[in-house]
Amino acid sequence: MGELPTDTAQLFLHMDVDVRDATRLLRGNDLENYLTPVVHRLRHWRFVFVSPRKQVGGGSRVIVGSAEPRADLPEMAAWGHFSCRAGAGSQEKRWNCGPRSALRGPSRYRAGQWRCTLAWRCSATRNWVWLWKPTGDAMGPVLGEPDACHPFNPNDDRIVALALHLNADPATGHEVDVAMWWRPSISAIRWPER
Repeated sequence: MGELPTDTAQLFLHMDVDVRDATRLLRGNDLENYLTPVVHRLRHWRFVFVSPRKQVGGGSRVIVGSAEPRADLPEMAAWGHFSCRAGAGSQEKRWNCGPRSALRGPSRYRAGQWRCTLAWRCSATRNWVWLWKPTGDAMGPVLGEPDACHPFNPNDDRIVALALHLNADPATGHEVDVAMWWRPSISAIRWPER
């Protein structure tokens, strides 16, 4: 990859993963599993936004550049959304329960491919990469769960585009605020027949 930019304190990373077979878009090939080792290797504290995407064809690539904050995300107004205060101990099972409970209610599960955006507000001293998996594991009410006896094992391999945002805020101390947005991917939408 060469040297990372040194003239900025905040970077983004985008990763395209060519899975080469359409069946791999919905089974296996969890985006977080591709992304985590790359961001760790490149030093997680340098990144405030990462966005992996899986596709068939076009090859795989990684792009790194300077991140710029945005005040809002107007294109996400029609997405499903929730936010909550998740607490401090992200590696404890009870931490997952806060986001999962906030997602309960009317069933949101639909088959097919999904696009998801996750955001965390926490201290910049936290390794925010360690928040990715427990937050994703709480998304069963949205993504579906293959086994009701294992509620923190959602169908997150159906996510074909993911955006992860870090909002560093020293005022949060050890606490973590979590926000999620989700919608079916365009190719997953079934249009009514005419």
